[in-house]
Amino acid sequence: MIDKFQKRLSKKSRKGFRGWPMGTIAFYGPDLSRASKVVVSIIHTEGGEPAEMRSWFSDDTDVRHDEAIGQEIVEFIAYHEVKSVAMP
Repeated sequence: MIDKFQKRLSKKSRKGFRGWPMGTIAFYGPDLSRASKVVVSIIHTEGGEPAEMRSWFSDDTDVRHDEAIGQEIVEFIAYHEVKSVAMP
């Protein structure tokens, strides 16, 4: 994700647990230098299963640096009124 989106999500993540719902962000890829997929899950209660899940893919770019994907992730988290974020 472009810096402004990554900074926004990292800041929310660094604040630690702030309550439910919680958003988890996981990046996947063929190696450590490129993420071709990101999955965001929304969990409403402790020990609960993800209530909402959304994935984004890219065959040619790193999803961590894609501005459009970053914006969609921020909007998805805001729409679900996430209070806590867990991400690497």
